[in-house]
Amino acid sequence: MQLSFRFLSVVAVLATSLAAQNLVPIPAHAVVYNGFSRGFNFTANSTFEITQLDLPVDAFQAGDTAAYLVMVNGVQALHSFGNVGPIATNILVSNGDVVDVIGNWSPAVPGNFTAHNSYGGPTPYATTIEGVAHTLNRVGWQWDIGDPALGGAILAPTAGSMGRIEMYTTTPTGTATKVAYGEGCYDDPRMVYEDFPAPASPGDLSNTEWTMVFTGDSYIIIPGGPAFDGATPAANGIDLLVGAYTSSSSATWDDASITQTLTNPIPFPGGTTSTITVNSNAKFFFGQTVDTSFATNGSNHGNFAPFQGLQGSGLATLSAFGNDLDPTTGGNIWYEDPSPSGGVRMTWAGIFNWQDTAAGAPLAVRNDIQVDIDPAGGMTIAFGSIGNGGSASNNGIVGFSAGGGQAASQPIDWSGLVGYQTGTGAIPLLIDADNRPVIGTTINIIVDQVPANSLIAGVVFGTGMFNPGIPLDALGMPGCSAYASLDLLATGVLPGAQFSVPLAIPANNALIGFNLNAQGLALNPGIPNAFQGITSNGLEMILDVN
Repeated sequence: MQLSFRFLSVVAVLATSLAAQNLVPIPAHAVVYNGFSRGFNFTANSTFEITQLDLPVDAFQAGDTAAYLVMVNGVQALHSFGNVGPIATNILVSNGDVVDVIGNWSPAVPGNFTAHNSYGGPTPYATTIEGVAHTLNRVGWQWDIGDPALGGAILAPTAGSMGRIEMYTTTPTGTATKVAYGEGCYDDPRMVYEDFPAPASPGDLSNTEWTMVFTGDSYIIIPGGPAFDGATPAANGIDLLVGAYTSSSSATWDDASITQTLTNPIPFPGGTTSTITVNSNAKFFFGQTVDTSFATNGSNHGNFAPFQGLQGSGLATLSAFGNDLDPTTGGNIWYEDPSPSGGVRMTWAGIFNWQDTAAGAPLAVRNDIQVDIDPAGGMTIAFGSIGNGGSASNNGIVGFSAGGGQAASQPIDWSGLVGYQTGTGAIPLLIDADNRPVIGTTINIIVDQVPANSLIAGVVFGTGMFNPGIPLDALGMPGCSAYASLDLLATGVLPGAQFSVPLAIPANNALIGFNLNAQGLALNPGIPNAFQGITSNGLEMILDVN
């Protein structure tokens, strides 16, 4: 089914003069980092144009020139080097685009490790671009981008200190836009975590114990359990560091993993596994991976995207205190099967953080961390001495992720958990368009993450926008909201995981600036409300000629 609309009203045409440039707020200068190139990453929540780039002078050294690299959705949009400072740009960023902005001062002969960066942070850092809230994350290029040859590769987005680039933007005229707003109902992530930003240490978790009771599709977390035991693993276990690692991103046991076959399978939220992959950085994966990437094996410079399963192995992960440990300098990783619980136990004993040799870097801290998984899938975590030293850029995560890119939960204070239950993995409907609503084109309105066995999915179209949404409790859908007026409804039966509606936009300039809103819905007998329905976020579309 293809939809075409006759619009009965037209909003005023956008002004033809270019709006003033606006400087995107970034964190203040904290420290100079000399080495690889650094910057920031964000997912655009609106459509805008990058009009100018400049570098703060905090990291400038005599003879330096400015270099810039901009990637949009992984594709290079700009590589400029040898500049005296600011450069003019004309980079259109559309809502939903993933953007990397990297910049640094470079010496006369740039190369592998010669970039001069002004650091700020930590990230994630909340800012605004053209009045719309955005979140900046750390990103980089493992080379000096001032080198015309541009060796190396990208450092994936992470938490931690970011490179500071002054980015100026404007809202373009004559450009069609699409912006998501609100949120779908019944979002219940399985994830639970606390992220300790660099160089913070979880002092409130040292010498504590935690029990994670497995319910079949979630964990209940309560304080208490067996204390850290270093003697029994040393007497009864095997030291994994004595053998060969299965994968490594460093060709050493620093940032490496080893796969172990379990005597008995272990259930976890989302599945059951007969193998686990133990990582040197106090975490393990539920399953087998031989991926050699840093995303899988490393844990420094922020590790949230791999933890969520968006990078690296994508496997479900238990991060006991995933931080940048370096067992090549000493310590043991003891492995016991069977463990005292009858399952399997891992003990990271006497391992210090990787020590950054840069001047002013914090000292590495000893870590003693233990995880015991019982045959029923429950776990205990015991901490002795733990810390996040060694570098000003390394964070640490405590928590569980179901992997596979499943939705992230809101961070929690782990030390305050008493009877906390993780989610069941339910995810909300999402609505978006595959392209901007340009006049004279056909775009697809896509409702994603439709629950399995749904009877009907649909898209509500309306000229009215409700933001915040109107609660739908009275219709038997508590927690759900209406974000668009119901002027037209397009539905499909037995839709599958994704439902799409083509929208044909007439080639009529009278539609310039017209506002159309959309929202997804689904009916499913498994939805726990009287209406047996769920709704998505809202989607605002403003039509234009480009």
